[in-house]
Amino acid sequence: MDFPEGPRLKIFGRARVVFVEDDPELVATLTRPDYEAVVERGVVVSVDAFDWNCQQHITPRYTVSELEPRVAALRGRLAALEAENHEMHSRLSGRE
Repeated sequence: MDFPEGPRLKIFGRARVVFVEDDPELVATLTRPDYEAVVERGVVVSVDAFDWNCQQHITPRYTVSELEPRVAALRGRLAALEAENHEMHSRLSGRE
């Protein structure tokens, strides 16, 4: 699922769990070299079919880092509007 861009890949297949005791070489090929934890098992999926889903009913989701520039702009605009509101309120109440 790629929430920011929208496409979703639907995979139909069969999954099997492979324990390191049963096939250490296969599990080693599934392990990232920079992963520091001890890998106990892997999951191997045999794909029977796949399909790209329609985006119509996918709710967009974003990471904090993807949203932060937009939120920062909104925070700045909100601060400017609050300052303007405070200034106008002060003028109306005669407390400039």
